Amino acid sequence: MENATELKIIEAAKEVFQKKGYDGARMQEIADEAKINKAMLHYYFRTKERLFDAVLQQAIATIFPKIMSIAQEEISIEDKIRKFVHTYIDIIIANPALPNFIFNEMTQRPDKFRKYISHHISSNSKMFMEQYKREAAKGNLIEIEPEQFFISLVGSCIFPFIGKPLIKIIMKFDDKEFQNFIEARKEALSVLMINAVKKKK
Repeated sequence: MENATELKIIEAAKEVFQKKGYDGARMQEIADEAKINKAMLHYYFRTKERLFDAVLQQAIATIFPKIMSIAQEEISIEDKIRKFVHTYIDIIIANPALPNFIFNEMTQRPDKFRKYISHHISSNSKMFMEQYKREAAKGNLIEIEPEQFFISLVGSCIFPFIGKPLIKIIMKFDDKEFQNFIEARKEALSVLMINAVKKKK
């Protein structure tokens, strides 16, 4: 259980790591951001790697348990898709730097990322895909590999945040217009993904 100082350090480190990545971050810069001296920083986190591990674990815990637990709920696949999209986008709206941070560190340190994320994803994503297969077998959904659909679902949620600069240029959005677009996207994407796989009767 972290105390107030630890939490303050982790929040400061999150800001620095998200801006500069692991390699670009410096412990002195993190201490300055936390408004403590470097000796105190090292008292709580002896190395940059330990501090980065704490930040990465917090980042993963912010996103994955909430969205992956949806797979365990006893609701229809359509409701799961809608809830997944709304929850995922709401989390990223509240933590806009997270997608790029996680993507960058996943690329740079895949083994560390896999270590922290595997238990969040494996069983829950499998549960979602098994439900998809059952619904497809009943004739309610089109028969495609559920893995293809699941990755498309995740990618469609996250791309606007990673591709924000490009989207703003293409669509000629200012910051407020982009925010409105993201808010509207929650329901628009839900409808799009549900209709894409729902079998027409």
